[in-house]
Amino acid sequence: GRYAEALSSYEKSRELGDRNFTSFKRGDLYYEMGDYESALECYKKYGKDESALCAAAKALAKLGRYDEAFNNYFEVLGMIEASPRYVQDYTNPNCGIYYTKEELDREASKKQKRKRKDLARVYKDIAMAYMLQENYNVAIKYVDEAIGFDKANANYPNAKAIILERMGSYEEAMKCYDRAIAMESDSVFIDNEARMIKRWCSELFENMEDLKKAEALIDKAVDMLSGTESEEDISKYIRLRDHIRDIISYGGQRELLNAIGRENLIVIAGSCYCGNPDFEIGMIFVLLKEPFNEFDSDAIAVYLGCDKVGYVANSPDTMCEMCSGASDLPIPLSTHAEYLMHYRGQYHIAKIRRDLDGRF
Repeated sequence: GRYAEALSSYEKSRELGDRNFTSFKRGDLYYEMGDYESALECYKKYGKDESALCAAAKALAKLGRYDEAFNNYFEVLGMIEASPRYVQDYTNPNCGIYYTKEELDREASKKQKRKRKDLARVYKDIAMAYMLQENYNVAIKYVDEAIGFDKANANYPNAKAIILERMGSYEEAMKCYDRAIAMESDSVFIDNEARMIKRWCSELFENMEDLKKAEALIDKAVDMLSGTESEEDISKYIRLRDHIRDIISYGGQRELLNAIGRENLIVIAGSCYCGNPDFEIGMIFVLLKEPFNEFDSDAIAVYLGCDKVGYVANSPDTMCEMCSGASDLPIPLSTHAEYLMHYRGQYHIAKIRRDLDGRF
């Protein structure tokens, strides 16, 4: 992640010799940094071979320049189809001297296999570009082509799962993730499926039957992450599982909120004015009173780390009957709260964490 130093080192490499190679690597670095314009310039300087055209196409897709991206990809497909490197030359007189017909046929088969693998990589990249364009049906068509060309490569069912997940087709996506993991137990594939399951579970809070399904799904995610070198924080999944089980045991969200008590619950309002942060069950917030707030002397700001993510609701338009308003909370200058749920698809509800605050 020390990008400035990496760029400086590449610049020294460029001065010392291989300008083309260094230009390509600098492009990869800019792409990783999210600076797609700079990445594109570096790839263009490298030249117009297949790898540079594909790399440039990825940057173009990220920039929303889809027509140019697809032109690059289809040019590469044409180059692969026309390339003699995938074709075995049987006409050379030396072939009959040094190699048997069987050996030449085996070499021809290897070359065709390489061609299929190269085509599969390009088809997968085309599919991901169509996904960014939200043209999901076409994306699925191209990723299926990639799978057909290289059936043994786990990256392609993983890519199909990512597209299906974007479409909200979680059942089908899970089958593809499972297929990729069965082919290659890579932590990237495991993390991808676990994150999808967590997202899927957050949409299954409408009725008891869905909650039971969510419990089974989150159990699967916890099992998958256990004992793997995952970058995911498994404690988030365990908290979500415990929360789902609490709701099931109380018979629903409303019953759980009743059991916790209105005096311990707040609504976080105004998050739309703070960048619409993604709230996750178990997140810990700091509640900080603002007695000199010009609009409301009872105002209580809600912070996630150093970022303000909203205020404790304190008006009839933003409050929920299950929760206390800012004016009703007898809390010290600052305290903590834990995110509980998105209630009725309308209210972001958190619970006061008295155990983190001494007397609170």
